[in-house]
Amino acid sequence: MSEEVTYATLTFQDSAGARNNRDGNNLRKRGHPAPSPIWRHAALGLVTLCLMLLIGLVTLGMMYI
Repeated sequence: MSEEVTYATLTFQDSAGARNNRDGNNLRKRGHPAPSPIWRHAALGLVTLCLMLLIGLVTLGMMYI
C-alpha cells in the first residue's frame, strides 16, 4: 500500500496587512530608524563582558609571567 503526500501552497490576501507592510517599507525608505530589538542590547552586553574577561585574563597572564 503506497501513501501519497500532496502539498499545496496557499496564499491569503490581507488588504490591511499589505497596507501596513507598504507603510513600513515607506518608513524605512524615508530614513526612520527601525526600533532596536532587545537581543541587540543583550548581545552588546555579552560582547562587553567577554572583552572585559579577555582583558582580565591577559593582565593576569602578564602578571604571572
